[in-house]
Amino acid sequence: MYGKCGSVADSFAVFQRARGRNLYSWNMMLQAFALNGDLSRAKNLFDRMPQKDVVSWTAIMAAFAANGRLNEASLLFDSLPCPNLVSRNVMLAAYARAGHLESAWKAFNAMGERSVASWTSMIQPLAELGKVEVAQQIYDRMPMWNVITSTSILAAYTQSGNFDMALEAFDSMPEINVVTCTVMISCYAACFQIEEALKVFDSMLERNVVAWTEMVHAYADLGHLEEAKLLFYKMPCWTLVPWNVMLLAYAVAGHLEDAKLMFETSPSRSVFSWTAMIQAYSCRGDFAQAEDILLCKIPMMDVVAANTMLATYTLAGCTDKAERLFETMPVRDEVTSDTMLVGYSQNGELLKALYFFKEMRHRTASSWSIVVLECCRNLGLEEAKVLFQNMPLVSSSSCAALVELYTLSGLLMEARQLIERMLQVDITSWNMLLAGYSLNGYCDDAKRTFDGISSRNEVTWNSMVGAYVQNGQLSRAIEMLERMPQLALVTWNTLLGALLQNGRARESIHLFHQMLLEAVTPNAVAFVSVLAACSHAGLVSSSCHYFTAMLSDYELAPVAEHFSCVIDLLGRVGRLEDAEVLINFSPFPPSIVVWGALLGSCKIHSDFERGVRVAKSILELDPTHDGSLVFLSTVIT
Repeated sequence: MYGKCGSVADSFAVFQRARGRNLYSWNMMLQAFALNGDLSRAKNLFDRMPQKDVVSWTAIMAAFAANGRLNEASLLFDSLPCPNLVSRNVMLAAYARAGHLESAWKAFNAMGERSVASWTSMIQPLAELGKVEVAQQIYDRMPMWNVITSTSILAAYTQSGNFDMALEAFDSMPEINVVTCTVMISCYAACFQIEEALKVFDSMLERNVVAWTEMVHAYADLGHLEEAKLLFYKMPCWTLVPWNVMLLAYAVAGHLEDAKLMFETSPSRSVFSWTAMIQAYSCRGDFAQAEDILLCKIPMMDVVAANTMLATYTLAGCTDKAERLFETMPVRDEVTSDTMLVGYSQNGELLKALYFFKEMRHRTASSWSIVVLECCRNLGLEEAKVLFQNMPLVSSSSCAALVELYTLSGLLMEARQLIERMLQVDITSWNMLLAGYSLNGYCDDAKRTFDGISSRNEVTWNSMVGAYVQNGQLSRAIEMLERMPQLALVTWNTLLGALLQNGRARESIHLFHQMLLEAVTPNAVAFVSVLAACSHAGLVSSSCHYFTAMLSDYELAPVAEHFSCVIDLLGRVGRLEDAEVLINFSPFPPSIVVWGALLGSCKIHSDFERGVRVAKSILELDPTHDGSLVFLSTVIT
């Protein structure tokens, strides 16, 4: 009991006084040392044990593994006379947590018997490393699941941006707990579906401080600061984390006074709190106050705080100040170097970035990726290829950048070969290739690529719809729309515009109705399409209805394109006076295109008097406008 409560000295005193020590008491004392991180005394006790069982071996092995001493843990495991399932799971989890996936695979495949913990030990690290497809394959092979395993795969989908699959997995889970719901709140927030996140939060039978904090974070991340504040003050108890979440939200939003209030009333402060205040002052352009915190007020200059100041300088274009701070920093990390590289690149100083990279003693995968990305954006394909080939460890982002460069250059075969050579490829690279096939008219290749992608996201589906639209296969595009697990507004807009461009105005209007039935809120682009479709179909009353609904139901301010569509329609059906009145009352100055459409309608309906006025208005904008000059000469003749 003393050992479990952290009182190792009391526990050891009781152990020493005990006369009849048995294997159980030795194991309890060993576990006490192990749980409290006292490895030297744990190992010493283990070596002195008169007899040992698998529990003893597993306890000492787990202690070394938990403290990052994997080699010693591995040696102990190899010496274990009869390892059982528990000890094998401990070693498997140790390999996986340390990122030694090859060793973890060997241990996993060598297991004659596996428990749910064995499978979960493989899934969790793969998910954390972004290897979602491999994690999914293992998950699908599992004979049974528990809530921990299901939550692991759910978190993997969320972290990798596969939100559709995350939502599908959550809906099919037979059992959920507070952790599962917290992951889903994070997932919905990442999808900008704050109402759905709130539904999950409200449905939770129990909530811990992490769940409350995640919901506050969701509101804050999406800019709903008032809702975040109200929820924050409803929390039954606080840790420093939710205080810092609110503090950072105010800082990023530029609400300096609110940030200062949160900072001053916080029950305690961490380096994160001070760093958020540096960001708050920096966002307001008050570098002097930010520097004062970093150099004078913060208890100890932390590398995270210094990196924040460094990033602020580079974002403001002050690379000279960033260089001076970099030289004076007592401690630097990978983020420090990456921030300088990104700063030089964003400010157009690519040569400085390349020189800085050349002088770096330790080049990380991220620093290589930054340089390759910038070379892809600013230099030629050959220079980017040379750097890419020299990378000691290729990242998914650098692979995606080179794939994009290949596709923009029309080298689609090379792009595909690059992806197929990579051991780790994320969805971004496949989406780049898919977009390349689409833009270049290779619809069949796009479909084959689409069918081969197991974990698709919204961009994947939209790219395939775009490929069909680009090639005029609208029926297939609509079929693809019906198959999509979650319909995005950009997809609807793409199809609305495509139907309109192909002369299928009434189908475009029908699709707009279908979009409303699917509870998708139309934006200004969607209304331009439906108003233009009404114009082409000659539907005046429908056009007026949509124009009014845009203002009253959806609170969208009409732009010049919306007025143009209605004016064009009124002209087409002969309501020329109404069209002219709308032009004069429109808040936007009429363009030559708008006047030109009305002039065309005046010709069709033989309203020459109005046509003369319209032609003169056009000539005021463009004295050389041929159509107006021809119309006036015809009228005069």
